This record gives sequence, C-alpha cells and structure tokens, in this order.
Amino acid sequence: TQGTLYSEAMSYRQQFPPPPFYPRFPSPEAWTEYRRADEIEYHAIMDRNEAVFYEQYGAHMRAQEE
Repeated sequence: TQGTLYSEAMSYRQQFPPPPFYPRFPSPEAWTEYRRADEIEYHAIMDRNEAVFYEQYGAHMRAQEE
C-alpha cells in the first residue's frame, strides 16, 4: 500500500541519509550555480510534460469528435 511504501522510503532515508549540502557546495556561488542548473533541468522536464499532455489531450478530443 501507499503507507507501506512511504514507511519503507523513510526507513531507507534514515539508514542512508542524503549527503549534506555543505561541503558538497563549498560556496554560495556553487550553491547558486547548482540551483540555476536544477531549475533549468526542472523547466525542461515540465516543458516536455506539457507537450505530452497537450498531445494526449488533443488525441482524446479528436477521438471524441469521431
């Protein structure tokens, strides 16, 4: 179930916590660059998802017209 998956994920995260941000990002500039790159990647994913959504929505609407 969903609750079991969540519990397992939290247990895993407790056993294997993510690495700390510092010293991974040794300066504010490094952190800012990471955030900038992450935001660009996120927007690219969302743009692709939006294109897929409208493609699927359009196919559905065309099928309704038939």
